[in-house]
Amino acid sequence: MKDQIFSEEEYNDILSGFVSEAADLIQQVDVDLAALENRASDPEIVNSLFRAFHTIKGVASFFDLPRLVDLTHHVEELLNRVRQGTLQISPEMITFLRDARDLLEQMVELLASGNTQLPDPSAYIDRAQQLCNRPAVESETSRSADSEPTEPAGSTAEAVPPDTGHNSEPLPSAPTLDSTVRVDVQRLDRLLNLVGELVLVKNRFSQFLSQFGILEPGNGFMTDLQALNNQFDLITSELQNAIMTTRMLPIGRLFSRFPRLVRDLAREFNKEVEVHLEGQDTELDKSVIEVIGDPLVHLVRNCIDHGIESPEERRRNGKPARGRITLTARHEGNHVLIEVADDGRGINPALLKERAVEKGLITPEMAAQMSTSDAYNLIFRPGFSTANQVNQISGRGVGMDVVKTNVSRLNGMIMVQSAVGKGTRFTLKLPLTLAIIQCLIIEVGGQQFAIPLSSVLEITRVRHSELSQVHNRQVFNRHGSIVPLIRLSEVFELEDRTHARDPFYTLLLGLPGHAIGLAVEKIYGQKECVVKPLGPMLSQIRGLGGSTILGDGTVVMILDIGEIANMLKLNAVEFSG
Repeated sequence: MKDQIFSEEEYNDILSGFVSEAADLIQQVDVDLAALENRASDPEIVNSLFRAFHTIKGVASFFDLPRLVDLTHHVEELLNRVRQGTLQISPEMITFLRDARDLLEQMVELLASGNTQLPDPSAYIDRAQQLCNRPAVESETSRSADSEPTEPAGSTAEAVPPDTGHNSEPLPSAPTLDSTVRVDVQRLDRLLNLVGELVLVKNRFSQFLSQFGILEPGNGFMTDLQALNNQFDLITSELQNAIMTTRMLPIGRLFSRFPRLVRDLAREFNKEVEVHLEGQDTELDKSVIEVIGDPLVHLVRNCIDHGIESPEERRRNGKPARGRITLTARHEGNHVLIEVADDGRGINPALLKERAVEKGLITPEMAAQMSTSDAYNLIFRPGFSTANQVNQISGRGVGMDVVKTNVSRLNGMIMVQSAVGKGTRFTLKLPLTLAIIQCLIIEVGGQQFAIPLSSVLEITRVRHSELSQVHNRQVFNRHGSIVPLIRLSEVFELEDRTHARDPFYTLLLGLPGHAIGLAVEKIYGQKECVVKPLGPMLSQIRGLGGSTILGDGTVVMILDIGEIANMLKLNAVEFSG
């Protein structure tokens, strides 16, 4: 087929398009399977699954991929029996669908690498045929038997009722070819870069008009020019939002992997756990989703390993035998809040302090003075773990440190709330995008810097008389907490002029697990900043996260506050009081 119809280049282009489309369909399968756990009686979910496998089968047939065709055909036939009412959804069937989905993904990944030698699906075909050959009554019996409390994840699956229409009733219509266009993400990145340049020009033009207006007040021409600039500003903002929207993805694509993960981990630990997903339509930038996946996996693992109790312990404490993990996402201004919560045993701050002292992370005196919130933050210390033994899941003290590191890379924050015997909630506050961000422009040592506004908790003034020394570090008290004070002269070769000011401006900056204070000389206000990558030389300087250009053409470095805190070896627990 390839040799007769298409050139090698044309064939590879078409195959690449199929691989991309199949990957999207597999993500949709993940979403549908997660929904099927709790809504097995919803025919729309079954129809969506059927449509995904049917589409892949059709295109695979075009490319003469018999093993891929055989796999998807038998899955399609199984789902069609469910649509017809001759089979009912059972936990065993959901398990098979997930296994078939994994094999399908493996095949697509091989095709993406240029390998058309796909694995033999015979074992999966046999399983599909065995499920298809079961009568509806037997399937229901199997469902009831398999849905005993020992099944570790998800709500009990319910049967899909028979379709009321004829078998030939068409599926709900899929988007037409005219309504969607597949665009390479590199093209979107290019568009975003161009919009970023446009924002810089807009800021430069606004700065020019502001300066010119001072020289020519009341000039009619300037009034008209300012009106045009306002329109330019509005159109630029709308264009920026439109381009940013094209890069947004629903977080449901990420959440959909967790029902399977929770089920597998629950079986590993002989626990019963169900997972609930909320806010799956919440959208955020593709680049943020790519980074936040691993931290969420670590948080969920932590909840199952340390949070959720065994069924016996839960029953003794008057809880349902099955624990619950909830993943929630919602927008809050220019940020997204992602919560991972469990209804387990909660975090015991006394135990955390005890383990930290045993490991030499803190002294007994520090533990005695430590607040509960600071004790929670111990879990983010490198090498810290409360696991009694090392296994494939935990005990090495690296999981929560990874969470902190990745959240810091996103200029985000993480907060911990917990109640012993009731559960724990981790809240991640992340920017919607990393390309164009709101920054606070400051001056230190006569040089301007930009700080992501998402890191700024508060702007205050501190007098020198309020400062004290703890562990050779100046600190001050804010809202009952001891906050370490840093000066950029400790990191960069800058003259510190804040010593001559009393009081001096101080930014209270939030980091994953703690806060720090930054002494500054001047605050110029909030600006919309286009984040530019650093060149080869500047990228070697620690503490810098990028650069931006102000309206007057000044190039300003964007500070990486998390990295600066790491350089100075700052941690809130060392300053608890």
